[in-house]
Amino acid sequence: MLPSISELLAHPRVREAVGRIHDSTLAQRAASFLEELRANLAQRTEGWDGPSQTHLVERFVRRLFGQTPGAAAVINATGRVLGDPDLVVPLAEPVLHAWLETGTEYAQASEIGAHRQLEIARYCRAEAVAAFASYEGAALALLSAYATSGTALVLGGDHGLAAWPRWATLAARAGVALRAVAPQEAIGASPNPRTPWIVLRRPRAAASCEGPPDGELVWLRDVAQRAAACGALLVDAAPSAGLLDPGQFGWPAVATIPQRLEAGVDLTLTSGDGLLGGPAAGLLAGRLSALTPIGQHPLTAALAASPGVWAALGAATALAARPEQAVHQSPVWQLLAAPEANLRFRSERLAAVLGASAEASRATAVPLESVVLEDVDGPLRGPSWGVALDPARRSAADLAVWLAGRTPAIKARTAGNQLVLDLRSVFARWDHQLPALFGEASGVQESTASAAEA
Repeated sequence: MLPSISELLAHPRVREAVGRIHDSTLAQRAASFLEELRANLAQRTEGWDGPSQTHLVERFVRRLFGQTPGAAAVINATGRVLGDPDLVVPLAEPVLHAWLETGTEYAQASEIGAHRQLEIARYCRAEAVAAFASYEGAALALLSAYATSGTALVLGGDHGLAAWPRWATLAARAGVALRAVAPQEAIGASPNPRTPWIVLRRPRAAASCEGPPDGELVWLRDVAQRAAACGALLVDAAPSAGLLDPGQFGWPAVATIPQRLEAGVDLTLTSGDGLLGGPAAGLLAGRLSALTPIGQHPLTAALAASPGVWAALGAATALAARPEQAVHQSPVWQLLAAPEANLRFRSERLAAVLGASAEASRATAVPLESVVLEDVDGPLRGPSWGVALDPARRSAADLAVWLAGRTPAIKARTAGNQLVLDLRSVFARWDHQLPALFGEASGVQESTASAAEA
């Protein structure tokens, strides 16, 4: 039996949302949602009871906010918080609000950009900043502006170029030849003072998580001194860098943007959707004299960020500059700062429920090592907990594919013939959905089997 509109609206999950939506819009979306669901059910096999109430309510709330089925959320149980090319990184509400504000009224685009430039530069402790529509766009603008030298040195040896082949493609478009060298060889390899030195790979900080990433910063200071000795431009390409150091929360340390600039680099090149907690974008921060040629290059205007992206980046940096707020409001930092004891408790509770599912012969709470992000410096690993599930009816790979097609989809990883749900990247609000989805999987399979026997 499908619920009535009044029953849907009375559910606590829906009541949280309805206050933010106009009455006429609410009625229209509720009616269309139920009508669509009735039509879908009419086409299904007789005897299927339909989705659970929890599942139905979540789908209805998404419809209230105008989200289409193609934009449905994903339960990310891979343990990878950042850097999955198939997933959009969730944003904090203040970031989304700042982005939306730029589209609700007419506004001076130049004023939005100028205001946010000053704000972001202050939080990054930079003389100036420039934002681009993508990280690759920022890299292309940088290489194009300094193409007169014809060469760019990649510090980190061949490992630097191997870490991100995309740089070679961008350099070719800009008419720049990349040459991998060791830092001690860079001075002799610079054809002229305008040759940029690009740090594409540096030593990942040791697993010791206490204090700042001293090893990385000592290395950067040494390189900065060498670059200054011959007047070269030093660019630190650090896509994951932000304003918070994950070392504060038990992870291997990653130097922040201010720490990198303080070490002596001229520019940092960062991705907005890394540890910064903002939208996908490229951000160059550093010396005004180093950014001026980039701002004057004609390609920069075509690659520049929109006012909405500027506004979102400004809100993200403002939030990240306040760690006590970021760990509660930024989705990325909520996941990274989650205590290991909390993840263990959630895993044990979920294992007990999932182990009773017809889809599992056994489910066990297990300690895990999560790769929460992977960039040019290599993987960032740390402790986690999750559920290792032994499938009862199909292979782990088949179960993973099946779950990836559910609504909401579950993206998990496999280890041998076990399905692993890593809770490091799962928001606690999804815990109640996981058993419901596994239960639904069993019910659908049983209905299919009965139909085949008949």
